[in-house]
Amino acid sequence: MATWKSAAYDGRYLQLDISESVNVVGNSSTLSWTLTSTGGASTYYTIDTTTVTINGTTVYSKERTYWDDRVFPAKKGSVSGTITVAHNSNGSKTIAVGFSTRVYIYGPQEYGGSMTLTTIDRSAPTVTFSTSNVTANGFKISVTSSATADVWQYSTNGGSSWTQFSTTASTSASVTLSSLSPNTSYTVRVRARRQYNHVYGTSGSSTVKTLGGAVVNSVNTVTADNATVSITINVTVYEASYT
Repeated sequence: MATWKSAAYDGRYLQLDISESVNVVGNSSTLSWTLTSTGGASTYYTIDTTTVTINGTTVYSKERTYWDDRVFPAKKGSVSGTITVAHNSNGSKTIAVGFSTRVYIYGPQEYGGSMTLTTIDRSAPTVTFSTSNVTANGFKISVTSSATADVWQYSTNGGSSWTQFSTTASTSASVTLSSLSPNTSYTVRVRARRQYNHVYGTSGSSTVKTLGGAVVNSVNTVTADNATVSITINVTVYEASYT
């Protein structure tokens, strides 16, 4: 909460109050402001031009109001509103608040200042992975995150493009790839989105090569005591040099 008060005349003054509600995921704050005309014995008092500017946006503006107008801010009461302010990429934010008014006397004065908002945690999770079960057409990727993550993605081209494989909130996840090309090297990276603030953490890269240049698909059953023994092997050859 931040509060500014104007100078008083016969006990009459204007007060600006600003409170903050933080949106961690959106990396922003919603500021609720209230301008109150109060104090003094008289219900009505002439107030010079009054403006409220928050972070460069004018949220309230009123020309000089005379006591016999009997409207706010010459009349006791209050007015309020909200404004959303985006934080910096690191979660910090300090804004300028302009509050200008004058009770009874001509010539508005400035009573505003600066307001430092709550710093929002924008730290990313630390993400690591390992690979296993390498075949001609794929391999398994096992991922861990230092914080609970709710979006998990992998890349086989070093991060040029990403494929989502899980939205389960956890600190670990895995996926088995099965439609890759044999005898091919892939640059694997993974990333995970921290559930708390929706900031992604990205791992380093590792090169994984699928099996090749030939894979034995099947071998027939052999009976050893046959007069003639034959073996039939079904093989897929990926490199022409293999025989």
